[in-house]
Amino acid sequence: MSGAGKVTLLFLFSIAAILVDAAVALLALFLAALLFAAACGVTRRRAAVVAGLIILSAAGMVTSQALFYEAQPRTAIAEIVPPSTPGIGALTGGVFVYREGMLHGLWQTSRAGATAVAGLAVAFSTPPREFLAAFRRLGLPRALAFVLLTAVRFLPDVAREAALVLRAQRARGARVLRWNVALGLMTAAQALRPIMASHLRRAGRVADALAVRGLDPFGGDAGARDGGSGAGGADGDPLASLAPPAPRSAGRRAAEAVILGVAVALVAAVAVCKLLTFFSSARLYDHETLRGLYAFTRLYL
Repeated sequence: MSGAGKVTLLFLFSIAAILVDAAVALLALFLAALLFAAACGVTRRRAAVVAGLIILSAAGMVTSQALFYEAQPRTAIAEIVPPSTPGIGALTGGVFVYREGMLHGLWQTSRAGATAVAGLAVAFSTPPREFLAAFRRLGLPRALAFVLLTAVRFLPDVAREAALVLRAQRARGARVLRWNVALGLMTAAQALRPIMASHLRRAGRVADALAVRGLDPFGGDAGARDGGSGAGGADGDPLASLAPPAPRSAGRRAAEAVILGVAVALVAAVAVCKLLTFFSSARLYDHETLRGLYAFTRLYL
C-alpha cells in the first residue's frame, strides 16, 4: 500500500476510535489495527516494542480505572484500604478494586491501542519517499512536508538513543521501574537530559545540512531565489533529491482503492448510525422503522 493510503487508513482509524464506545466495537477496532500492522510487514522486533507499550498502557489504564471507577453499578472484588482505616479510610470511604472499572480500563486501552498500533505500523513500514509523496498529495507545503518527514525519520533514532541511555543507567544500578515512585521519576528525568542533548546536537547538524541544500522554511527555498542554482535541483526544490516512489501495478492500485473505499464506507456508516441514535435520544428525530438500528448502535457501537 502506498504512503498516502496508509496515512488515510490511519486517519480513518483515529475517527473510528472517537466514534465507537461499545466493547465489541472497540475490540474489533483493535483487532483490525493488528491486522493492518501485520499487513504493513512490521518486523518481530518492532512488533515486540509495540506490544510492550500496549501492555504497559493497559496495566496503567486497568489499574487506575479499577481503583477510581465512579460509575454505577460497580462491584468491589477486592479491598485495598478498609473504610475503618484512620485517615485515608475515613476520607475516601475505603479503596476497592472494581470489576466494572477493570473492564472499562481494558476497553479504553483497546481504543488507544488501536490508534497507537496503526500509527506505529505506518511509521515503521513506510519509506521516507512514500511519506513525502503522501504529504505532498495532501497539499502540504514543501518545507512542512520535509519537517514532518524528518520527524518521522528520526523516531527510530530516538528509540535507540533512549535504549542506550537506559542500558547505561542499569549498568550503574539505576532503575526507572521501582517501588519508590519518586526515585523512579528522578531516574527518568536524569535519562531525559542526555537524550535531549544528543538530539539537540543532531537537530543542529540536520538544520545545517538543510541550509546547505537551500531549504529555508520561513522565507522560501534559497535555490529558487538564486534562480535554480541551489543544491536541491534545477527548480530549487530541496526535496527533489528524494526519488519518487516506485510505480505500482494497476492491480495494486485497484486493490488499494477497494480497501480505502470499504474503510471509508464503514466509518461513514458508523458515523451515520451514531448520529441517528443521538437524534433519537435527544428526541430530535425518531422513526419507528429505525428502532432496530437504534438498538444495534447502542449494543454494538
